Amino acid sequence: LGDQTLIPLLTMLNYSLPRCIDDDSVGLFPYKSHGDFSMYCPESRAPEWWQGMSGPARNDTRALLRDPRDGPLLPFAWLGMEMWNVSDQDLPQKSPKEPFLWDQTPGSPMQGINCTTQQDCWEKYVVPRYFAHQGGRETPLMSFVYLGEGKVLKFLSFSEIFSQPNTFFCHWLTWAGLDLTALAEEFVKL
Repeated sequence: LGDQTLIPLLTMLNYSLPRCIDDDSVGLFPYKSHGDFSMYCPESRAPEWWQGMSGPARNDTRALLRDPRDGPLLPFAWLGMEMWNVSDQDLPQKSPKEPFLWDQTPGSPMQGINCTTQQDCWEKYVVPRYFAHQGGRETPLMSFVYLGEGKVLKFLSFSEIFSQPNTFFCHWLTWAGLDLTALAEEFVKL
């Protein structure tokens, strides 16, 4: 979300912003053992706007920003969090195929995260962001939730998803105003 969407847009407004390719944390362990991650930097695939190829940086607009890691981009988005239970006293099993997703080195999504259970992650990182009150013209911290690849949800049926009402996903739908009971009744009618 940040590197692939926001940074390319922002660099059109300010050519002096730091670039992903210049970030020392890109390529640090454990990522280094998985190849060169700088290829995922947006500037490796986009025109080099910061070189002035299209003229000076744009100055005809304003951008009000927040770091997506403080809001919708939760640190555990790539860990199947959507099906985590808001009251579970364990953390999910770490996948042997993706141990780097749990890493807490500088620049990693879990850097500085210290929740010990699914419930702890929910109470420390999700609930406070959702209910944070913003003043003035600031955007809400969490007006949507980025689900990463949604790799857990896309392989589940409707009934499998909604038979577990205490998941992060079901709670987010409830906060959004969806009546899960009515939804389940409509699904049964189909």
